[in-house]
Amino acid sequence: MALTHKQHTLIYVIILITALLAPMLLFRPAEYFDASVVVVDDTTQKPLTTGHPALILTLNGEKRRAALDSNGRAVFQGLPTAAFGSMVTYTLDAAGYSLANSPVKLDKDELTLRASALRVTLSGQVQDTHQQPIAGAMVDLEDLHAKTDENGWYTLEVPVHLLGTGHWLRVNAVGYQPYKISALAESKPQVLLLQKE
Repeated sequence: MALTHKQHTLIYVIILITALLAPMLLFRPAEYFDASVVVVDDTTQKPLTTGHPALILTLNGEKRRAALDSNGRAVFQGLPTAAFGSMVTYTLDAAGYSLANSPVKLDKDELTLRASALRVTLSGQVQDTHQQPIAGAMVDLEDLHAKTDENGWYTLEVPVHLLGTGHWLRVNAVGYQPYKISALAESKPQVLLLQKE
């Protein structure tokens, strides 16, 4: 039985449509989603932005890196939907900080991670120029404060990121000139000498 021209055309159109749709039906592309993570300083509750921080996501052995923006947010784009709900590890690349809550469940909703500042202990003694201890002197570093005891000793628990250039340890005592020194981690207690006014 011979097919008419109209039947040949119809069969050709059916074959053409099948050929075009088959790859989409048989080889569906994987679906993806984006994960948004905000990192906040555990002490100040403010977004972490100091020192160009970044977040590293480890998913099935693969590491992805995303910089934190001015709002402390990192966005990981193109994560496979199959990974949704799995436990992943985030690592923080920010000097003086570590993450408090990782591993966590991978979610489509924005996640907040808390970063804890690594701390060191600064201690020392405030003395006058005759090496006599000064009791009641105020020792300050940014918003951290300590008062010297009766022997002139002070102790401050300081986040690591407050040490070094641009951060000053300031000492004030009644009857003495104000004193300041760069805040540095020292293995032994510092002796700070104040001069009388």
